[in-house]
Amino acid sequence: MRGKIAFVIGLTVGYIFGTRAGRERYEQIKAGAKSVWDSTLVKQGRDQVGDYFGDVRSNVQDSVIKAGREFVDALVAFNRSRNSGGAGSQPTTPATPVKKPAAKKPSAKKPGTKKPAAAASAEVGETK
Repeated sequence: MRGKIAFVIGLTVGYIFGTRAGRERYEQIKAGAKSVWDSTLVKQGRDQVGDYFGDVRSNVQDSVIKAGREFVDALVAFNRSRNSGGAGSQPTTPATPVKKPAAKKPSAKKPGTKKPAAAASAEVGETK
């Protein structure tokens, strides 16, 4: 019992010191990353990338909207041609699901219910 208590106390102390050390290291890394992010060289790079993608974004946005409209128009035209009801065509209706009967479970046979062959043949031959 003493071993378990000592283990739990050791685990608790290790956790507390580990989280403090981990938190301090996290704050150091965070401060270093912030100083790099705020440096003038990185700011210039961010501005250049933002300007480039600002111009590209409007072109991409227009292309995506145009492609979406063309897709919707083609889909509507396809559905109209499919449901036009030409000669010999039948209107399509959604298929109704067919319920399948539940599968029967095989009956479990108890082991040892078979009679030995000698006893079975003796019973067949006997007529009382």
